[in-house]
Amino acid sequence: MINDTKSRFITSDQPVVNVHPSVSETEFAAPKHADFYYPISPRIAYIICDSKRFTPGKNEVDEATVLELNSKVAAQAMVHIIGDTESAIRPFKAQIGRRHHKKLATEGLID
Repeated sequence: MINDTKSRFITSDQPVVNVHPSVSETEFAAPKHADFYYPISPRIAYIICDSKRFTPGKNEVDEATVLELNSKVAAQAMVHIIGDTESAIRPFKAQIGRRHHKKLATEGLID
């Protein structure tokens, strides 16, 4: 994936993320489908897809896609997100660990 937008790809302490639309934010069962996304740099990422969302080869992504992928990276991070500038990670700081927190909340383990 090639990112030539003003937004940059971020990564996290969980650098490979399943971004398939069917992946639940709260259920931790094995997903039936996988779109494994791996940001390599602020401009380049690699994705292996079950879905047909991206075609084989190079795909240029728009800003909405970059923001969506960054949000999913932050949500599935345990503690840390990483970007090339503070402004790249600032919009996603509040989302760090969102998926894990939702799971614990649904199990009544946290408020």
